[in-house]
Amino acid sequence: MAVIEIEGRLLQGQTLEIRIDGNIVESGVAQPVTIKVTGDLANLTTNLAASVHGHVHGDVKVTGHLSCANIDGDVEAGGSVTCGDVTGDVEAGRDVNCADIEGSVDAGRDVSCGSVAGAVEAGNDVACTTVAGDVHSAGDIFCTDIEGRTVALNRLLEQNPDLGTPGDSEA
Repeated sequence: MAVIEIEGRLLQGQTLEIRIDGNIVESGVAQPVTIKVTGDLANLTTNLAASVHGHVHGDVKVTGHLSCANIDGDVEAGGSVTCGDVTGDVEAGRDVNCADIEGSVDAGRDVSCGSVAGAVEAGNDVACTTVAGDVHSAGDIFCTDIEGRTVALNRLLEQNPDLGTPGDSEA
């Protein structure tokens, strides 16, 4: 596995290119490649996996997995997303594990979050404390409070007996 480590801070308008022997790294490097960034970023776009030990003040788009502190924007990842708070929407090809999300979540597999201000769509299980929108899951739903409708292909496991009203859930 190749690892590219970056320390410092990138400001809006600056572009970072990774070069080996003078050539921009796009392919031909031992796989998998992960970019590790220490510091805050304005935005992050990469065709690799990324691990950010800092705050992203804008949108994030990665083709692999993403781990990060807080993100002030939308997240689009081909793999899993593990982060703190996100002020926008999160779309992931695999799992989403975040603290609080101010937007909606669309995950290819499991979703595990504190609170979600929007809707949640998951290819497998959903485990969140509070979801303000609808929850659609191909697996089980484990949530304390859901304000919208729920659709679970497997089952809805209500951890709160006051969750919704009869007929709000489809299984």
